[in-house]
Formats: sequence, C-alpha cells, structure tokens
Amino acid sequence: MGSSRRRHGSWGQRPAPASRAQKDVNEILDRREAKRSARLAVIVASLSPDKLNHETVAELADVPVGYLRWRYPSTDDLTAATQV
Repeated sequence: MGSSRRRHGSWGQRPAPASRAQKDVNEILDRREAKRSARLAVIVASLSPDKLNHETVAELADVPVGYLRWRYPSTDDLTAATQV
C-alpha cells in the first residue's frame, strides 16, 4: 500500500511564506491605488457639483470611465470616497 507521505513533501509542511516577488507586486498595486485615489480627490475637489460626472473625472484623471463607474457607481460615491 501507499505511504502517508506525499510525493513532494509531507502533509505536515507549513505553506511557504509569500515570495518577495509577490510582496513587490502588492506594494506596487498599493502605491498605484494610493496615487489614483489622490489624483481623483484633487480632480473631484476642483470640479463644481454641476460639472461632476464620471466622464469628466475619467478624462481628467486619465482612467477608464468603466473603472470609475465600477468603483464608484454614483457621483455621491465618487465624492464621498475622495473626501478622505
């Protein structure tokens, strides 16, 4: 019969810690999101309420309008999220 050990290691092994490459990717993504949020906050603050819409913010921030609509479904969400 077969042994209780797996072919490439034992059942009791701890999972390997996150690789340095994965940590680097996560740091890059975190910095990108922080920069994007800061840029959106400046743009939203500079627009008058009657000019505030997803299309205008997307154009000024150079982000896809689909992303803004997904991340911030309404202009109220957009305004609230950028007032941090």
